Amino acid sequence: MKCPHCQFKNPEGMNFCGKCGQPLSTASPRVSPEYANRSPREYTPPFLTEKVLVNRTALEGERKHVTVFFADVAGFTIISEALDPEEVHDIMDGCFEILGQEIHGAGGTINQYTGDGVMALFGAPVAYEDHIRRACHAALRVQHRMKSYTRDVNKQFGVLFQMRIGIHAGPVVVGAIGDNLRLDYTAIGDTTNLSARLEALARPGGILVSRLIQTAAQPFFRFRKVGDFNIKGKKEPITAFSLLGELEIISLRETDGGEIPFVDRKNELGALLRAYKRMLKGRFLMAVVEGEAGVGKTRLLTAFQNTIQKGNTLCLQGRCRPYGETTALYPVAQMLRRHFEIAEHDSFKVVRNKIKARIQQRELIPRLKKIFDLFGVSGNKNPSQGVFEGEKRRMFRAVGDLFGATVTRRSVILFFDDMQWADETTHEFLAFLAQSQIKGPLMVVCSGRTAKPVCRPIKPDHLINLKPFEDSTALSLFNAVLGSNRLDAGISRDILSHAGGNPLFLIEMAETIKRRKLMVCDAQICRLRLDIDALEIPRTIREVLSARLDALPASVKGVAQLASVIGTEFSHDLLAYLTGDTARLKQILTLLKKEGIIDELSSDFGGKYVFRHQMMQEIAYHGLLRKNRRIYHHVVAEAMEKMYRDNLSKQSGFLAYHYYRAQDWQKAFAHTLEAGNQAKRSYACGEALMCFDRALDILQKDAWEHPRERALQIYKWKGGMHFCLGQTEKSHRTFHKMLAEAKHLKDRDSEGEAIFRLGWTSFFMHKPISALKFLQKASDLAGTYGLREILLKAASFEGFVHSVLGDLKKARPLLIQALDLSEDTVNAEAKAWCLSYLIQYYNWTGELSEALAVSDELWQLNESLKSPFFHIVLHFRKGHIYGALGRLEEGENILKAGLKKLETGDDKFWKPRFLNTLGWIRAQTGDVEEALRLNREALRLALPTGDPETIHNAQINVGENYLQLGDLKNAQEVLVHVQNRIKGKRHLYAGWRYKTRLLIALAELYEKRGGHRKALYYINEALKAARENGAQKHEATALRVKACIVHKNRPKMALANLEQARELSARIGAQPTLEKINDTMKDFENPFTTDKP
Repeated sequence: MKCPHCQFKNPEGMNFCGKCGQPLSTASPRVSPEYANRSPREYTPPFLTEKVLVNRTALEGERKHVTVFFADVAGFTIISEALDPEEVHDIMDGCFEILGQEIHGAGGTINQYTGDGVMALFGAPVAYEDHIRRACHAALRVQHRMKSYTRDVNKQFGVLFQMRIGIHAGPVVVGAIGDNLRLDYTAIGDTTNLSARLEALARPGGILVSRLIQTAAQPFFRFRKVGDFNIKGKKEPITAFSLLGELEIISLRETDGGEIPFVDRKNELGALLRAYKRMLKGRFLMAVVEGEAGVGKTRLLTAFQNTIQKGNTLCLQGRCRPYGETTALYPVAQMLRRHFEIAEHDSFKVVRNKIKARIQQRELIPRLKKIFDLFGVSGNKNPSQGVFEGEKRRMFRAVGDLFGATVTRRSVILFFDDMQWADETTHEFLAFLAQSQIKGPLMVVCSGRTAKPVCRPIKPDHLINLKPFEDSTALSLFNAVLGSNRLDAGISRDILSHAGGNPLFLIEMAETIKRRKLMVCDAQICRLRLDIDALEIPRTIREVLSARLDALPASVKGVAQLASVIGTEFSHDLLAYLTGDTARLKQILTLLKKEGIIDELSSDFGGKYVFRHQMMQEIAYHGLLRKNRRIYHHVVAEAMEKMYRDNLSKQSGFLAYHYYRAQDWQKAFAHTLEAGNQAKRSYACGEALMCFDRALDILQKDAWEHPRERALQIYKWKGGMHFCLGQTEKSHRTFHKMLAEAKHLKDRDSEGEAIFRLGWTSFFMHKPISALKFLQKASDLAGTYGLREILLKAASFEGFVHSVLGDLKKARPLLIQALDLSEDTVNAEAKAWCLSYLIQYYNWTGELSEALAVSDELWQLNESLKSPFFHIVLHFRKGHIYGALGRLEEGENILKAGLKKLETGDDKFWKPRFLNTLGWIRAQTGDVEEALRLNREALRLALPTGDPETIHNAQINVGENYLQLGDLKNAQEVLVHVQNRIKGKRHLYAGWRYKTRLLIALAELYEKRGGHRKALYYINEALKAARENGAQKHEATALRVKACIVHKNRPKMALANLEQARELSARIGAQPTLEKINDTMKDFENPFTTDKP
């Protein structure tokens, strides 16, 4: 059947459109729909009317997660054809009365009537945290009452009259037409569609629900899996469940790994246990446990019950229901039902017999007559009448007598849970109980939300206010539920910030991560597949927070939503500027603080505030219609421009965000680029990258002058930020895009820059040959078009690449050429790179004095550049140089200073390198144990990076330390492992350097183990490599080790090697190497001294 409203083709048998939820035309023209056109005020109870009409935001329109409830009559066409229209009208009038009472009684709203059914919403226009539970309860009540109604209709009219119900939950947009309760709903996605399809699939008299409903409500209701159904518009079959009944006892949540741990409530549990011991001495006590939703009240009381379980104490539990507001003494009736094992549908006679059977004091039975009526009161069809005052008092005395008789034999604890939903009569009963002077051990424990007085008007003996967890406890709980403590510390901090210490929120976040398999782990650490902000707020959290928000007065909720547009943090001054009512705003902010929605960060400049739970900000924000969000964002941005016009650049990030959300693309683009460049200048690479990505996105959303020129510049910045973050492949792809734009525009300067950058990224992708080709191409282009700056960059980096590959002879002229070009350049950063490469070259060739001089020049240049990167490079290079020159204390100090200055993003790259060098220096001082500790730590940090240079250098350092300590077994294990790892591999970053060091270490190892021939082979290979690469420091070390190896058999050759090594070390100024050579010479002169290579 085609919907007349949206033209969607619905399957036969549906009464509501599966896409838009509008009623479809009825199959029989004989039925008059008059009875379905009553005013909403006629069929909506006053308490719900008041809630809806007060909530102006709901009437204007907002986004909500709700439960959609469809009900219709099975076989209605047959019934309407068999009966007169007036008879059908009478039957449906009685049916709609049942539907209206039960749906509205559970807090739902009927938004569509058809000839034979209704569509209802739970959770809109007023949010309830348990809207799924309410809908299930209403459905069961409807079908329960329909049983007797079906018998009556069949008896009177001779037809079978049964209803089918379908339930699903999801997001909708809700808004009102006019100022009444008949709302117009538009579904987002398939929420309405699936609910309508489930209703069509349900058996007559049955209730069919989705898996989402079953998962959410299974602690409270019984379900049976019906099967999987192929539904139009769905790629995968939908699993449906039949709702069977309501559970009397609610089980505690468990995780996949077992029961959720009970943590950090020892003081509160101790207070309850002390109260319990006082009660056992024969007195009446009342305790109250209060706290925000999800803070752990139920878990605390369960732990308390488990602790006292072995005693002779009767524990009775009654839970107030949100849809039991008009059901007098519901929790008391629930307690007695469980104690006397009374089923919901037991007859009066059965109830009376069950109670009599459990009462030992027979003389008490006549006084308990009113208790027999209690279960009838709980099903009162006219809740507004309540219980007459005299009858109510007799009821109180009967229940009080029962408890009084029980405490003569055993202690009793009455647990009243969820007291924020207690009916008025229950509050009066508790006051009566407190004043009744029952003699015996009786304890009443009430628990509920902080927002309402839990046990008014009684003053409890013990008041326990549960607070959110501190960070350390919150992290312990989160890790326990997650099943791992290896999640990245930064990600964990973000999650704790989102949860605000609330145990429920922590548990739900952890279970969401596990359920969606979002955690990815390596040997050291775990990370998430997506950003925290991209995680969907778990349903349970969303519903709790939405309900808290909707409970606020309309004006207060409006301010909270306006604040949510500003962000998680917001200032009083900006809000005041937007609202224009400072006095009223102060009162509203005070109320929001009292309700636990926000906290005050500081009182400076009118006050700065933050949402207590970041998720509350998200809920408030996403509750606004998108069109309203855009308006609010624009208003906020304009207000900020006026308020901060004297220092607007500091607000560029906020302005970029608000104008983007407002879809003011011109202003969004300008502020986004400014924010990106500010982040780039401060080396906040991640933030800069986000800005440049957004700028490219904005370029696609509007008409621009010279869009390709703009994109070219952004690609250049974006490629640099990818590289800054270690994302070399993404950087490479971005520079290819830059090159394509430059060629299209025939911009030779940018073309040369892009080709140079491609050479840069190729090298760090371990493609040095490809890198050299790009660099040569950049040099050729620069020579053709006179691009001196490109030539400087290409020549200096090409020299660096040759250095790293071990071809120091090719590197030298390129680096000298670049140095000459840098004298005339105005680009200080290009000159800084050139100097940086030259320092490394001189250090590797052993020209230590030159390396130190160039380091000092770069240090001075960086005083004006203020580059954090070059600052770190200089600390690292100078540490190396000082160590090689024998200025060990200076080297150690500058390396330690560099370690302290490392930014978080640089840790992975630089920290193992710094520790490696520190370990090398400590070994030079003779503190080999400390050197070994530092090198092991460097290796531990290097392994997760997968970087061969850092890993192998650390491993060789460790092997050398073992040699120095005489631990030849461990030394051989480490050094041979490195040898096997690098065998046959070419073009490794600085591989020639650590390969030469490895050969020297292996020669020393085999000489110590008596493998003279192997030792001689490895040392000759080391000498060959050092001489080919021009590494004079390594050559001097290899000559000294060779002298030790050949000394016994060929002493003259050994002395010649030492003389050559000493001359070389003295020339380059390598003082530690020179000292070792001199010590070896003394050993040769003294025949009683053991050789020490």
